[in-house]
Amino acid sequence: MLNVIKILLFLGVNAAGWFTVSTTYVLLTKMNLIPNIEEQYLPTAQQLYFFVGPLIYIAMAIVSVGYFFAPKEWRAWLLLAPIYVPALYTIGLTAYFHYV
Repeated sequence: MLNVIKILLFLGVNAAGWFTVSTTYVLLTKMNLIPNIEEQYLPTAQQLYFFVGPLIYIAMAIVSVGYFFAPKEWRAWLLLAPIYVPALYTIGLTAYFHYV
């Protein structure tokens, strides 16, 4: 029964992680933190937000499989990696475009 709970937790966190980049982008937009990107940088910004972000999620979803094999002190970090790493990427990218 404990393994079923671990697997369901793993699948739930990875499902939530898929929406992290878009959710973070929407929250930053609602807080008026998305900068006005110049026309020449707009295609690059769109690619970095909406193409690279999901690739980072996929990489972190693979890393989060280590949740099942890691020592106890690393499990939470590995399990939540598909959520916090893409969120930090999106926030960092937004900060970058504030200064470009």
